[in-house]
Amino acid sequence: EKRIVFKRKEKKTQRKSSCLLEKKKLITDALSRNQFLKRLDPQQIRDMVECMYGRTYQQGNYIIKQGEPGNHLFVLAEGRLEVYQHNKFLSSIPVWTAFGELAVLYNCTRTASVKAVTSVKTWALDREVFQNIMRRTAQARHDQYRNFLRSVSLLKNLPEDKLTKIIDCLEEYYDKGDYIIREGEEGSTFFVISRGKVRSGSVAPVAVEEMGEGHSLAGHSEEDPGPPPLHPRARREEQRREQHGLRERKRPWSLSLVAAGRTGYK
Repeated sequence: EKRIVFKRKEKKTQRKSSCLLEKKKLITDALSRNQFLKRLDPQQIRDMVECMYGRTYQQGNYIIKQGEPGNHLFVLAEGRLEVYQHNKFLSSIPVWTAFGELAVLYNCTRTASVKAVTSVKTWALDREVFQNIMRRTAQARHDQYRNFLRSVSLLKNLPEDKLTKIIDCLEEYYDKGDYIIREGEEGSTFFVISRGKVRSGSVAPVAVEEMGEGHSLAGHSEEDPGPPPLHPRARREEQRREQHGLRERKRPWSLSLVAAGRTGYK
């Protein structure tokens, strides 16, 4: 009889654990879909999810009031919420949607009010916790970029101050199918692949080259032809690249992505 009770408790614990994992996934998806949060790193999103906690509101209560300081961002888990601006109805918030992020991201007052039409359950993240996550991951990312750029042959011998300036200018973007470089365009940027692969070739590709992490890419002028005509397309799910602006040059070759890539900072 005791063993049966133990097994029941064990199954109950397993169900709770499974339910928690499912909720974390739903919260993660909600944050990742948000227009202003989707540019965050996956690790930042994971840290945010781990720090979120449940908050409930009764029908008629205001979760957010226009003009007040923004101390939390939320994800709606259950119930119905409506958005008002100057007492005028704007929209409803679907379940498993993140909201209230602007005031937390930009340290400003609320631009609209959010009212509970029914009893609601939300997951909340405090602004101070969010800012601590951003500071911690920013330093970690800076160190990661420095180590990565030191592994690139073209940049490894640069003085530390110049390398730091490059790190501050880095941008990450491009999804599957996007063109990184188009043949004939002005060559105003220099690229280093930090994650993923690209495939390159001319408009009528005779030779195709694949490049991966640590390779550098740049446009070339007629006076500085550089590599043979290439037409790259990238091929990997978490494709990321960094971009640093250099002098303008005509590009006699093209680059594009051939695999799904995560949009990052710009």
